[in-house]
Amino acid sequence: MVKTPNPQDRPIDNSITTVYRESVRRDPPILMNHPEAEAFLRISERSLRNLVRRGQIPVVRLGGRVLYRRESLMVVIRVNLRNRNRTGN
Repeated sequence: MVKTPNPQDRPIDNSITTVYRESVRRDPPILMNHPEAEAFLRISERSLRNLVRRGQIPVVRLGGRVLYRRESLMVVIRVNLRNRNRTGN
C-alpha cells in the first residue's frame, strides 16, 4: 500500500534565521540593519552592498551602525516594479 504524503509530515524549518527573516518580512521595523534589509528585500548581501555603493539605497549612520530606512527600501521596490512594468517583464 502506497502512503499518500501528508504536508504536515514535512520537517518544519524552525531555524532562528528562518524565523527571524519571516518576522522581518511580516512586520519590518522603521530602521533595519544589514541582515534585516536583506531579508526585507529578499536579496543577497552582495546585492544590497552594490545597491548602496551605487547610491540607489541611502543609509543612516547611527552610533557607528549602518542602518536602512524602511521607506528607502520601499522606494527601491516601487522603482523596480515600475521599470519592470515598462519593459514588459
